[in-house]
Amino acid sequence: MKSFVMAVGALAFAAGSSHAALFSFASDRNSDGPTFSGIAPGVITDGRPDDTSGGVTVMFLIDRDNDGPGVAQAISSRFEYNAVVTGYQVTPFGAAFIHSFTLDGTMSIVDAATNDVIVAINFDNALMSSWSNSASSLGRSAQMQDNVDTDPGLSFSTFGAAADLAVEQLTDIGFSLTNVRLENGNRVPVIGGQPGTPWLAEASFSGSSVIPAPGALALASMAAVVITRRRRN
Repeated sequence: MKSFVMAVGALAFAAGSSHAALFSFASDRNSDGPTFSGIAPGVITDGRPDDTSGGVTVMFLIDRDNDGPGVAQAISSRFEYNAVVTGYQVTPFGAAFIHSFTLDGTMSIVDAATNDVIVAINFDNALMSSWSNSASSLGRSAQMQDNVDTDPGLSFSTFGAAADLAVEQLTDIGFSLTNVRLENGNRVPVIGGQPGTPWLAEASFSGSSVIPAPGALALASMAAVVITRRRRN
């Protein structure tokens, strides 16, 4: 029994190791509005409230072999995002300041052709940070990021055109925000631990996940079946 399991494990390893898939969209694909909006204290959304079409249009890319030679699948989509600020800290660093916010929320990618969600992501402990020369206002750029090491609640579900990626484990997500400003173009103040409103920003996105090798998955399943049968006997 033990020797059989070890043999199957060795074969699974030989069948191939896991690899990563990459999800992404470029900044400012949305031609008539911002990527992000801060429309109320402590609330961050996608830019729908400030978009003339009422939706944030992106070209969502799925690269199933990440750095491999395969071509990424491009899907015309809508980006939807909702988060609340759960914590804040400003930290002096050198001659500048780092503004840090923790976030709890969700994001979705909606297939524009079918109007169906194809990727849904949940996060409980994401970080938004901004590098600034002021202790009382954000800088002109910012980052949003999260990973499974710091947020056990980071998870995702896939449907439709992305349904085949359901076996993946989402490992990290990140947004790069630029042109962070109030609607009047001024810098965004921090008031009571919250970004001043209404604020806007452009952003690009990428996230990665791990896919077990198909051969390893099949052999692991075979081992599980044989072990179950032997236990029944």
